[in-house]
Amino acid sequence: MKSLFDADAERFTKFSLRFNDVLFDYSKNILTAKTIQLLQLLAEECNVKEAIEALQRGRRDHPLRGHDGRQRHHAVAGGLAGGHEGIVGGRIRR
Repeated sequence: MKSLFDADAERFTKFSLRFNDVLFDYSKNILTAKTIQLLQLLAEECNVKEAIEALQRGRRDHPLRGHDGRQRHHAVAGGLAGGHEGIVGGRIRR
């Protein structure tokens, strides 16, 4: 990891972004510009943008919805172990 930062003084700037008060820092992951490029190509090939737009429009036949058209709750990993809060079976678990 140290060698990646040593090789690129702008690594933090290139591999982080801020949305409102939330900082997403990917710079401390073992990735390169090529990794990002490959992930973008994969997202395009899998039509991720269209899937997100369909979910936002509330399309009922989207694969991330159940057979009854309702959105599914996904378990938050922290809620399954370690005593952290999470959503399990549509209920908040503490």
